[in-house]
Amino acid sequence: MSRRRLTWILGALAAIGPLSIDTAAVAFPSIARSLGASIPAVQLTLAAYLGGIVAGQLIHGPLSDRLGRRPPLLGGLSLYTAASVAGALAPTLQVLWAARFAQGLGACAVIVVSRAVVRDHCAAREAASVYASRMLVSGVAPVVAPVLGGHLVVAFGWRAVFAVLAAAGLALALLVALALPESLAPAGAPAPARHPLRGAAAALRDGSFVRLSLVGGASEAGLFACISAAPFVFIERFGLSPERFGLVGAANALAVVGGALVNRRLVRRVGVARALRAGTTAATVAYAALAVAVHMGAGAALVAAFMIAGVATVGIVLPSATAGAMDLRGERAGSASAVLGLVQSGSGVLASGAVSLLADGTPRPMALVMLACSGVALALSRRGRPRGEADAVPGRDAVIGPVR
Repeated sequence: MSRRRLTWILGALAAIGPLSIDTAAVAFPSIARSLGASIPAVQLTLAAYLGGIVAGQLIHGPLSDRLGRRPPLLGGLSLYTAASVAGALAPTLQVLWAARFAQGLGACAVIVVSRAVVRDHCAAREAASVYASRMLVSGVAPVVAPVLGGHLVVAFGWRAVFAVLAAAGLALALLVALALPESLAPAGAPAPARHPLRGAAAALRDGSFVRLSLVGGASEAGLFACISAAPFVFIERFGLSPERFGLVGAANALAVVGGALVNRRLVRRVGVARALRAGTTAATVAYAALAVAVHMGAGAALVAAFMIAGVATVGIVLPSATAGAMDLRGERAGSASAVLGLVQSGSGVLASGAVSLLADGTPRPMALVMLACSGVALALSRRGRPRGEADAVPGRDAVIGPVR
């Protein structure tokens, strides 16, 4: 398979994350009114989706090594499609929670297995180029998703969002079935491990690896705090229409892509460690400004400006933290990737849950949780350079994007 074709297929698959999160986030206020639920309860649907991704991290990777890449991908997308249909028909919020958890469990297969497919096809440097190209292809999704979600909610109601997600899951399953051949040759399949979690346990005992994983996780947690709270802040508090809020979500997505492009240049110039510190510092400054603006009663424009500036740093911090962490665990990269995914998606669950618990009808909980996440990332990033981390990684940029 040509690299261009592989890039387009994996880019399309990677779009499932932002489509699942950003289109549904716009519908939060409408869901709350339709199902007679509270704002915090509806925000927990995001935590349920992320919980499914957490639960699937250590399932799909080992399955893809035993069964090949296609079966877990097709199974995960089938589960995702069925869960989306269940979400569209959900009569209660409890059913919607369950549907969102199942969606995350299915989407996790795409996140984990796609990375293995790249490794099957490409050596390290070529894989980095494929990841970068895939990020540009999939970067369209978080720009389009909130705008699409806003128009769907206004024109057809929130259930139409889940109907569209079901159609997307079915289309991606057909794409895998018809266009993505099996990439794990029988001779290359590893023998079943006697202790399949031994590599994960070793990664958890590596203090530097865990620290860098937490830095990336804290950065992404700030992003998910924003995703969870922003619809209520801008639609309910500031009175934006769902369509106009979709533009705010699109600006957030463009900011992350812009941050990732800045990170590629920054890493070449100053190295991973310094880029990481620069990103966490910028995030803390931006979120502190957001907290001050919220405390002073600023309007939607200023709150959005500081929020988007902070979200942009995710494109700097997350790839740098991922590169530094994975560089330490090269001998068991698969297990390390699973642990990294658990930390990052688990952090997102905690942050979105915290925003829900603290919700008081104002932007304050969102601002404080985002500031707390950036503070954790900043403190951990400044605890010294981890063993084995190079100041510069020429020709091997970190381009792995957020879990969503």
